[in-house]
Amino acid sequence: MTPIRTSKLFLQNKAALDGSCLLRYNGCVQFYPQGVSMKKNKATLLLALLAALLLCACAKEPSSPEDTAPQSEEATTNERDLGALLGEEKNESYRYRKYERGIVLTRYLAEETAVVVPAKIDGVAVRGIGENTFSRQNFLISVSIPDSIFEIAQGAFAESPKLTVLTVSENNRWYVSIDNVLYDAEKTTLLAFAGGNALSEFTVPNTVTLLGRQAFAGAVNLRRVTLGATIKDYGTGTFSSCSALESVILEDETLRVIPEDFFNGCISLHDFSMPPAVERIGARAFQLCSALESITLPRTLTELGDNAFGKCQKLKEIAVPDSVKTMGESVFTGCDHMQSASLPKSMTVLPADTFSFCYALHSISLPEQLTEIGANAFYHCMALRSLPIPTTVVKIGAEAFKDCYGFGSIYIPATVKSIGKDVFLLGNPNAKPRKYTTVRCAKGSAAMEYCIENEVPYTAS
Repeated sequence: MTPIRTSKLFLQNKAALDGSCLLRYNGCVQFYPQGVSMKKNKATLLLALLAALLLCACAKEPSSPEDTAPQSEEATTNERDLGALLGEEKNESYRYRKYERGIVLTRYLAEETAVVVPAKIDGVAVRGIGENTFSRQNFLISVSIPDSIFEIAQGAFAESPKLTVLTVSENNRWYVSIDNVLYDAEKTTLLAFAGGNALSEFTVPNTVTLLGRQAFAGAVNLRRVTLGATIKDYGTGTFSSCSALESVILEDETLRVIPEDFFNGCISLHDFSMPPAVERIGARAFQLCSALESITLPRTLTELGDNAFGKCQKLKEIAVPDSVKTMGESVFTGCDHMQSASLPKSMTVLPADTFSFCYALHSISLPEQLTEIGANAFYHCMALRSLPIPTTVVKIGAEAFKDCYGFGSIYIPATVKSIGKDVFLLGNPNAKPRKYTTVRCAKGSAAMEYCIENEVPYTAS
């Protein structure tokens, strides 16, 4: 007869099993109803034993779903939900935001060199480190992050030049620090490279897909970095103020955007190959890269942000490709050593301050479709001796040619209808008498009227 399997609870009732034959194996219990004699049928007994073994193999109680199922995204999200903001408070060490279910630090106020971030403040769990909490702290040497922290904002540790040690509790499920470099637990996001980290060369791990905002900002010892092709997203100011950074290898040839402030203030950067697919260079991306002598802009480029190459003092020449459709202001301002430049043929507006303070600029041709020259466009370009202005130009902004001492004279075509203040002024505007570049123009033109009204010397024909 086939054995009947019973539960432990049922077996606790001995009366229910009275007169039955029991078999036990590995904690599993089988019984045979009364009247079945195992002595009479050894074959039956053997079969029963085999059946018991098979049943026991399947008899282990399964783990509960809570024990075995992976934590759902919804559960993770709920766990990290701090609830409503209750207000902003501070103590002698921190400013912080207090929520229903935790605290987020927003600024470190004390001046201790070694900081252990508290797990609680007044009994309330500290759950987050906000943007700029430990940034620009010149005295800070070490920061230790507890296991209670599950949210760290990008830029939280930026530009703290003495920050040498950045550690995370081994019990923290959300973040990890390796060689004083802060990552998320999966190491897909690099959040912070400690500003005083002793490493001079660094290769970003191939697990990383995102470099956080200001991830390396202010790293004073970093000289060379290799960025792998796995990185697909870069925050703004990634390497800003890395004063020792000389060379960056960017392996992703499909990169389309150089973010704002990417290398801003990298005064030692002299070697960077622009990826061939770049379409946009953000504002101030290479500003103050004073050691950069040359850069090749790809033909895929369509946009240059404000001050993109401002104060690149050793940059000698630049060729802006015809693909560029949008240029911000002051793109090449303060490039002291720039001698020559070319602009897109289709450009219609030369933005304000494009070449201001380019003292050495002496060779440039304006696009034939240009209609407007922005304010201060060539301010203080003292080496510029001539600049043919296309007959398509209708407007010249204020001080566009101020302090262009190299001009003996400049021809303004009759098509120009609007001329801003002090366009041709030389030197101090309060000097008496004022000095101007001589203007050559057509009789009866707006340029002639402007010269008469502003006492600018001119010749008309």
